[in-house]
Amino acid sequence: MTLVQSLGLIEEAEKCIEQVQGPLGVAVKEKMHSVLHKNPGLDCLKLIRDTHCEINGVIFPAELTALDIANMKFAPITSVEVECSFSRYKSVLRPNRRSFNFENLSMYMVSHCFQDQDSQNE
Repeated sequence: MTLVQSLGLIEEAEKCIEQVQGPLGVAVKEKMHSVLHKNPGLDCLKLIRDTHCEINGVIFPAELTALDIANMKFAPITSVEVECSFSRYKSVLRPNRRSFNFENLSMYMVSHCFQDQDSQNE
């Protein structure tokens, strides 16, 4: 899913939640605003999305290059994938793996990446 599509889903959900009435609706709206405002990277992702949509006049943080922006076309907006990979590979950095050199680590990661693709294709 592209960054444009992902942020579109969030904005669509925001619009739907804004229409919810009653005390439960107020609680859900407050929670949504709290979660979204605690994420400082969301505004940056929206700026990058605007560039991908060719909206003029967008000003980026100085630390981002044009290549960074281009590479973020398919940036995930959640950390779930990263957290899953941390939990899957947590055994790699155990104390008994101190002799794990970079070449072996590289082969280990590649083999697990292909293992994930094989299990998704079944």
